[in-house]
Amino acid sequence: MISQLRRMRIQLNPGRWLRWAMRCTFWLVVMSPACRAGELIYIHGAAEDAFARANLELAGRFYGIDVKDFQINSKADILLALAQIRRQEIVAVAATSSVLPDFTKHQVFAALRRSGEKSIPLLILSITPSTDTHQLMDWSDRRVSACQSFPHSVSRRAYVVGSIEDVTKQLSNIQLPNVFQAACYFVGGNSLAEPVLSVRTDELTRAIFIRTTISSNHVFFLSDTKPSEPSLAPVKLGLAGIFSKAAPMMLFVRYASGERGWHSPGHYANFTIDDAWLTQPYGHLDYQGLLAEMEKHNFHTTIAFIPWNFDRSEARLVSLIRNHSNRFSFSVHGDNHDHLEFGAYGRKPLTEQIANIKQALARMEKFQDSTALRFDPVMTFPYEVVPPLPTVRKLKEYGFAAAANADLVPLGSAQPSDPLFSLRTVTSDFANFALVRRYPTEIRDLKSMIAIHAFLDDPLLFYCHQDFFTNSIGAFDPIADTVNQFQPDTHWGGLGDIAQYLYLIKQRDDADYDVLAFSSDFILHNSLQRDVTFDVEKAEDNSTPIQTLTIDGRPSSYELSGGHLHIAVLVQRGGARHIVIRYQNDLNLASVDVSKKNPYVYALRRISDFRDMTLSRYSWGRMVTRLYYGDHLDDYELRFEKMLPLLLLLAMIIGTAGWIYRRKGRRKSLSSL
Repeated sequence: MISQLRRMRIQLNPGRWLRWAMRCTFWLVVMSPACRAGELIYIHGAAEDAFARANLELAGRFYGIDVKDFQINSKADILLALAQIRRQEIVAVAATSSVLPDFTKHQVFAALRRSGEKSIPLLILSITPSTDTHQLMDWSDRRVSACQSFPHSVSRRAYVVGSIEDVTKQLSNIQLPNVFQAACYFVGGNSLAEPVLSVRTDELTRAIFIRTTISSNHVFFLSDTKPSEPSLAPVKLGLAGIFSKAAPMMLFVRYASGERGWHSPGHYANFTIDDAWLTQPYGHLDYQGLLAEMEKHNFHTTIAFIPWNFDRSEARLVSLIRNHSNRFSFSVHGDNHDHLEFGAYGRKPLTEQIANIKQALARMEKFQDSTALRFDPVMTFPYEVVPPLPTVRKLKEYGFAAAANADLVPLGSAQPSDPLFSLRTVTSDFANFALVRRYPTEIRDLKSMIAIHAFLDDPLLFYCHQDFFTNSIGAFDPIADTVNQFQPDTHWGGLGDIAQYLYLIKQRDDADYDVLAFSSDFILHNSLQRDVTFDVEKAEDNSTPIQTLTIDGRPSSYELSGGHLHIAVLVQRGGARHIVIRYQNDLNLASVDVSKKNPYVYALRRISDFRDMTLSRYSWGRMVTRLYYGDHLDDYELRFEKMLPLLLLLAMIIGTAGWIYRRKGRRKSLSSL
């Protein structure tokens, strides 16, 4: 290699010495041992494909793969590019079709080959109808003859993912929204390539992203793509739209990176029922019937338990659940559930919200002591409203491992514009606390959502209320079956169990692993037949001071730098280590009052029981409930509540006056006899 560089150096004219020196410096830097593992080389000409590059960068960030830009301007650049491809850190190569004439297939395939391994994959992108057909035929081994323009009369309805097990995985045969336009579709001879992504038109499907296999080389071809709605914000695109926009690059980078890209240690799912307490049945929730469905369809149910109900559980039902703790679990659902108790500070000041957090934990401890049913330190917020940041920080401070909610943005905080925020169901962007997205069971296009998140290695969390079972206690069965079909190895567990696996891992060049942790309580497993060191990183800005970090119950040292906590954990083969971070706080559960002195909360909880356990039995009652919440009449109730004490006093006066009036009337009647 050094002799090659010397020969190239002699051929350069003096005017290019500076440029050559800069490239040599780049060469030395990227070849240094300190270079991060997992890189993708993006080779292009003077005219770069901005849309493709942006999506390649997004996929690279998602999987923790560095995208290295390499522009071809001269013959010297070609040799340098080939040398770059040979580096062991490289997991894949992406090249625009415009640079194909600068290389020979033999040169590139030789550089892609790894000793003792299969060749790393190559993606040829930005292909248009004007791309040289001879080049396409050569690089595809004559399996692609051209990329033809779509007829103007053809209506492009959606994209359909192909079925290539090692590439498309859980997305196989899933339909994605049409949020980008492909310039052309591929045509070939008798030996067609494998379609990765196709456009579904009025008549048929036409492949715009394909894979060919030539000897040990996997070569992908991608049509030139442009966004259909370039100015549409991620929040408006939604999960399917955001993913579809970057789908070709996400599919390619995941396939290419494998163990060297960020991935979950397993597949996890949970089903949560909000508000229910331990009485059989609770409205349409028949615990015995649900247990039978869980065992038949293999899923787990968490009861998002309102702490106010801590002291009124039925003994027989407690015994049933205790005997099937692998199927049932409990999380914390607010405290009193008295209308946005963890909402805006204008209604509930921070001091009251802190008191509610403490009381919720104290009540759940009482529940745990009296029933011997363990609860998970995971909060599900009433009305799906994430409280402001100071309250979120207090949840972390008082030992909550995570919170699960439909929305992940605290009140008063801005929705992150980064598409990564929507692609992952877990974030620690707010107060360095793990917030996990959950989905209502009634969500539209549930199958696509499950497939996308399963492909992205996200935990799948679903929630409902007792009325979900109005027609059948088996209402969740189709969702559980869909999850188990996409991921047969899914671990269904409680929210606390899932919180312990809220981290991502990826293999480094030295065969050890990097870990990106979200929760303050997690378990590292080593399923390999060798000892492994896990280098753990977790976002910690020290705004919530750490009291202790323990590994398997023993205090351990750690490093805080650059807004992150760092710790190296050695895990022996087949073993596991339990890491717990505790934060400094003033929590003293023994001193917290758990009594139910507030008459308004008492009345509200009883009314809620009447709604769920009595009113829900009747069709007219369910209609009233749907109208009440569907038309947001509960917003008026919040205004009404401010007048409630006065109205109760007025009702008492009127009631007393009526009683006195009736008593006087009875006396007059008796005296007239």
